[in-house]
Amino acid sequence: MTPNEIKEYLGTMVEIEKECYTHERLLQALKKRMAPLGYSKRFAEPELKKPKFDFFENICGPACLRAIEGAFYAFILWVLCVLIFSSFKSHVSQVIISLGLDEILPSSIYGLLFLLILIFGGLGILIGIIIGIVDHNKQIKKNKSLYELDKRNYQLALANDRIRVQKEKKALAYIKNEYDAVLRSYNRLKDTRSKLYARNILFEKYRCFTAVSTLYEYFSAGRFTNLGDAYNQLELEVRLDRISLQLNVVISQLEKIKETQYVIYSAITESNEKLNSIIQSCSRIESGVQNLQLEGEELNSRIASLQATSELNLYVNAMNNVELKNISRWC
Repeated sequence: MTPNEIKEYLGTMVEIEKECYTHERLLQALKKRMAPLGYSKRFAEPELKKPKFDFFENICGPACLRAIEGAFYAFILWVLCVLIFSSFKSHVSQVIISLGLDEILPSSIYGLLFLLILIFGGLGILIGIIIGIVDHNKQIKKNKSLYELDKRNYQLALANDRIRVQKEKKALAYIKNEYDAVLRSYNRLKDTRSKLYARNILFEKYRCFTAVSTLYEYFSAGRFTNLGDAYNQLELEVRLDRISLQLNVVISQLEKIKETQYVIYSAITESNEKLNSIIQSCSRIESGVQNLQLEGEELNSRIASLQATSELNLYVNAMNNVELKNISRWC
């Protein structure tokens, strides 16, 4: 082959490798987008929480607290009674006797204290029991109200999720069609690549995106006129770490290899731009498909119509033409 034919062949392989790379990235992006679509979320069904009735917590605790308060008030009352009795002893005694309370009231002031504590403490216990029961019933009503609210929110969440799933299934049908179209194009592209490499123009070791890009750069710059010398230069630059033939390294250091591997830098940059443009176009159509008020055959027909005019479909059709042209040229 002449140097110009080698250059043309290498340029063709760079283009095919670039499009294979674009297809692979596109398939990954579409597959990633499809993965979460169409699945129902799991929501925890609310449960009515019944507060536990604990005798010691709900009855003994409040009763004891109120009994202590009652005893405290009884003691205060007793102190007031003592002060009053001390100040107006004769008058108080006459009132007590005239009312006939001398036989009922204790004969000593300490007995009076005991009686007051007994009365107020008993009332405190009774009030504490009532408060404990009332508080428990309030908690039951509060829990029921919260349960009803949670239940309404649960039903609303289920309804909204069903709507979301229906919309996502429409989008999923569209993306699946696009994915299948890209996959068919990718398989044809790989078949074309295999046929062109099978001509054995290139040594098998150099049949990859990074190698053919570097070799094409050599011939485009007029540095070499035969593949043997180009191979030697390629190996030398790899050993000196001037270039890399590992695609993952090239991708991760894209800006760094701009000066030494400009062809593959340009190819990957163009591929990324094309990929972003197609994905954005797919996202816009996907959003529109989700809002379509169609089902069944009508939905499928509308999806097919949108797909026919999509940027992705135009790209796939262009690749079909490229494949046919290259096969007719080299095979």
